[in-house]
Amino acid sequence: MKKAIATMVVVFFATFTFAQKIKEKDVPANVKTTFQAKYPTAKEVKWDKEGEAYEVSFDLDKIDNSVLMDALGNIVETEVEIDLNQLPTGILDYVKTHYPNKKAKEGAKITDAQGNVTYEVAVKGIDLIFDSTGKFIKEEKDYFKSDINADKNQFNIFITCICHFNIESSDFSCKHFRLNKRQRR
Repeated sequence: MKKAIATMVVVFFATFTFAQKIKEKDVPANVKTTFQAKYPTAKEVKWDKEGEAYEVSFDLDKIDNSVLMDALGNIVETEVEIDLNQLPTGILDYVKTHYPNKKAKEGAKITDAQGNVTYEVAVKGIDLIFDSTGKFIKEEKDYFKSDINADKNQFNIFITCICHFNIESSDFSCKHFRLNKRQRR
């Protein structure tokens, strides 16, 4: 008997979420209480859910801030925008040397729950992370600024693959994956 092979194209739709905007009413009371106690004069407050954590972005004395908290209201990390000239010595020189065709756009001071400080510098679609002394740690792709509109926080990934099913042996295999990102509107 001839081997019968069925070939089909399968398209999978998956929502890939980095952070999801949420309404303040959907934030647990203990998370809101911690935030309001620590930052009573915050303005332009916006909430996001990142996995199991909650991130609140806000202005404090006209300076951009964000705080990441766990579901119990414990502060995991704070981030405060700073002027580039407030970065530790050597960071801007590092950017000029290692990213000669790119310009540092903004800086931030990040403090984790243990009090450890790192610095972040945004360079066209990339965030560069430095320790408290200005030593380079790592590079992170800034998905929000490079892949999608900064006002959007979600996009769909469409996965296309060619699947082969051998009816006789019940073998199933997929090849030729193609990943397409589309901004969700």
